[in-house]
Amino acid sequence: MPRPLRPDGRLQVRLFVTGKYRYAATQVTTRDPETGRYVPRKTIYGTVSYDLAFTPNARYLSLSAAQKDRLAFPPGWKMPAAAEPARRGRPSYTGECRSLLYGNTLFLEGVARSVGLTSDLAKAVGDKQFADEVLTLALFSIISLECYNHLASYQAFQKFPCDRRLDSREVTRITKAITEQHRQDFFALRCSRACESQWIGIDSTSYSSYGSHTADLRRGRNKEGDDLKQINELVVYGLESRLPVYYRKLPGNMVDSVTLKLTLKQLRLIGFERLSLLMDRGYLTLDALELLVKGRHPFILAAKTNLGCVDDAIAGLDMGSFVAPANWIDTHAVYGTVCDVPFQVTVKGLRRDAGPLRLYLFFNNEANGRDKDRVAHELYEEGLTLANLQREGAVLDATDKKQLSHYHDLQLDAGDRLAGFSQAPGRAERATRHSGFFAFLCNLVDKTPAELLDLYGMRDVQEKSFDTIKTGQNGRRLRTSTELSNDGRLFIQFLALILNSRIEHVMIDKGLYETYPTRKLLIESLTPIRSIERPNRERLISEVLKPQREVFEAFGIEIPLQCRPKKRKSSRPAKKAKTISLS
Repeated sequence: MPRPLRPDGRLQVRLFVTGKYRYAATQVTTRDPETGRYVPRKTIYGTVSYDLAFTPNARYLSLSAAQKDRLAFPPGWKMPAAAEPARRGRPSYTGECRSLLYGNTLFLEGVARSVGLTSDLAKAVGDKQFADEVLTLALFSIISLECYNHLASYQAFQKFPCDRRLDSREVTRITKAITEQHRQDFFALRCSRACESQWIGIDSTSYSSYGSHTADLRRGRNKEGDDLKQINELVVYGLESRLPVYYRKLPGNMVDSVTLKLTLKQLRLIGFERLSLLMDRGYLTLDALELLVKGRHPFILAAKTNLGCVDDAIAGLDMGSFVAPANWIDTHAVYGTVCDVPFQVTVKGLRRDAGPLRLYLFFNNEANGRDKDRVAHELYEEGLTLANLQREGAVLDATDKKQLSHYHDLQLDAGDRLAGFSQAPGRAERATRHSGFFAFLCNLVDKTPAELLDLYGMRDVQEKSFDTIKTGQNGRRLRTSTELSNDGRLFIQFLALILNSRIEHVMIDKGLYETYPTRKLLIESLTPIRSIERPNRERLISEVLKPQREVFEAFGIEIPLQCRPKKRKSSRPAKKAKTISLS
């Protein structure tokens, strides 16, 4: 049966949601005289934003005043003001009088446009207003280290892309509204901007969380030593563009090596076909090596020195000829060499040769000496501690036995008292056998040892980006407790990381760290620039000083026309050309 008509005969306008699109529509149901079935017919009159602001389309604008009065809109919707005849001149501001800090926002918005983040985000979410809200949250995490509960108070004196007041409830709504479709569409757009042949780094970091009921929260190890459950995040980083291009959320107890297969599949889905990978030792397993070799991926993988093939290569080295000027790499202060390592893969249950991998071996005399001195000191301290415990007749528990037997064999009586000890033969020598060495396993890589170290050194950019998340974006701990909030918050942190990575890149290339020791100081130096807004007047931007203007120019960001310096004409009269007589 059709819905009953309103008593006043008007058509009720309702919100019609399909996917990520929100429309204002009416529905009229008529009965087909031939089949007797009721056929609904929708008519769309415009779009509706998340804060219920109605934007009319061409159909609505073409209606007469009587036809518009026949449409009954819900009372909570924000209707557009009556159209006024177009006026010549610059667009003017129509709100209340405001004078807001704007320089840092103007700068960050310019950085976002320069890397294509603004347009990619708007395309991915399909709503300009929603994109501005998400971008506001990302900018706030860079501008301030406060939690999002303070965002609404910041909006009273700081201009953001979204002018609407965002209190804690609105922040939660925006965060939860970010869907998996939004994320995947954004990754695909970012992938289209990346260079297909560039080297990418794959690594993970962790976020501690105060929540307790989300699926991925697990006990794990983090560098900060937080005694909290954590969520891991795997980030794929373009090492030549120095921008992150992809991330995925992982359980807090997930080890890196088991994530590689699915990560490569998901990277192919968003557009990456041939990948050149740089990875640390956490990804070194036999399964990972077989996966990469079978997929013919060029890779550079840091290897542990106690790995069988690496240990054999070190044992077979003639140190007299290896530690020689011919193998010296002065830029890195190490000795380096290359050798081939046979490798087999499993095909249909049989082991087959897959061509050798290349093993790059490096040695540093200073690191070797430090490690030997450290082991000698630990051996002395352990012996001294055991002698004192034996003299006191101390009883050792399981933990004591484990901690005090690195270099010694212990003799205990029936009561677990230390009766004697002796230095274990060969343990100290084994601890220093690989001192000073480090190694890389590579496939389809034809580089000299010096070139390989230069390339792998680019991963330092990725490690610094993780530190940026923890310190520069207030991302060390997630203050969320639901699945949707966690997912949305990680996406917002990812957007902020793209901006911070771009700022870091330009500051290094342009030498801005000599003037501004940190990114925070550079952004704060731009803060005093204000946006001055008066009703029915053009918005004014306050004075931009020369140091601030130089920052904008270094990043290729255009400042408003009214703030650009005027080119003054010289007041000196032009010099007359000299006439040379040929007579």
